[in-house]
Amino acid sequence: MTKGEIKSLFSIRRNTKALLANEHPHHIRLIDSLRALSFHWVFGFHVIYMLRLFIPQERIDAYFESTSILAFLWRGPLGVDVFFVISGFLITLLMILEFQKKGKIDIVRFYKRRFMRLMPVYYTAMIIIIVGYLPRFEKVQLDTTANAWANFLYVNNFLPFSDQFMLWSWSLAVEEQFYILFPFLFVLLMKSGARVFQFLIVILVLSIVIRWVLFDPSLLNGSVAEMYLLDSSAHLFSAIYDKLYTRFGAILCGVIAAFIYVYKSDQVTKWIQKLGSKTRILEAGLITSLFYIAIITFEVDTNFGHVFMVIHRTLFSAILAILILIYLFSDKSVVFLKSFLEAKFWYPLGQLSYSNYIWHPMALFVCYFIFWDPEEVITFAEVVMTIVFGYLATMILSYLSYVYIEKPFMDMRKFMR
Repeated sequence: MTKGEIKSLFSIRRNTKALLANEHPHHIRLIDSLRALSFHWVFGFHVIYMLRLFIPQERIDAYFESTSILAFLWRGPLGVDVFFVISGFLITLLMILEFQKKGKIDIVRFYKRRFMRLMPVYYTAMIIIIVGYLPRFEKVQLDTTANAWANFLYVNNFLPFSDQFMLWSWSLAVEEQFYILFPFLFVLLMKSGARVFQFLIVILVLSIVIRWVLFDPSLLNGSVAEMYLLDSSAHLFSAIYDKLYTRFGAILCGVIAAFIYVYKSDQVTKWIQKLGSKTRILEAGLITSLFYIAIITFEVDTNFGHVFMVIHRTLFSAILAILILIYLFSDKSVVFLKSFLEAKFWYPLGQLSYSNYIWHPMALFVCYFIFWDPEEVITFAEVVMTIVFGYLATMILSYLSYVYIEKPFMDMRKFMR
């Protein structure tokens, strides 16, 4: 690379134009909307989750737990499963296309590209937190900056819940651990001529079995909303929430969808054509199922509660993967939401979603401290100000990190050999 080429990569005008553009070869517009929607779902959850650090939980729990609409926000961690499905689908699709073209996968190049895509923004955020951490933050949150080494190595999800630095980044560790292993498995599957679909389905079932074996129902009590807040049992968090071996099911749903998208396209297309207008009924049923999983409230210390806590994430991810395939193979005339989900305005929001995810807890946390008087209980007005300015700060930080870090380093991948 020449100095001129390097300089052009960091051009704010160039990168802003790229952020607002939405015409790229092989780009799947549906992914943009899913990324944007899932981030905002997670953002809503973290608004409430962090609020519990600043106000006695009994003052907010009763209202939130009894309201189905707000129960949807409690279920915000399912937005992470949406990200997992999307990631599994896109990465596997790229690997399949490369294998079809070259007959092999350049694993070293794969890892280099992953590094350039994810690490620059992530490492920048970690350094800012470490350098900018203030003692007053310890009023509501323990100082875990000494454990940042685990985040740099993407093994932070193996630390105890209370010791994790940048707690929300456990999902990034899960993804990277999966992609350390998956390329080798992918190559073996493609070269062995094995029954890929059957094997992947068996592994998917195994993911549920693992969760069941590691799940301790005696830890359950209260409502499903309380379980989603993750603080009723740190052991439950560490046992089935943040480990690769209990969360790879969602990524695998995306992997399976990618194989179907490439290798079963004719069969799926004919099936949808046969359904015709009935595809809308299927679409409505699947969307209803997703929302049902996302708003249902109940006491978890029951047989239904036990089963729900074990399988609902995998079920949610599988339904979402099916919906993605339906939208990809269906014409706009036979499904309701395809036009909306593939609208051009989603593109910049989708491109910012990774930076959004990295920066938003930091922005919210700092804004809570800015608008909150530590000597008093936080007021409704202060909460509203925190949400508004936290969201604006997230978007500004995400834009800056995209044009100055994320986009330049992504484009550097073009020069890799």
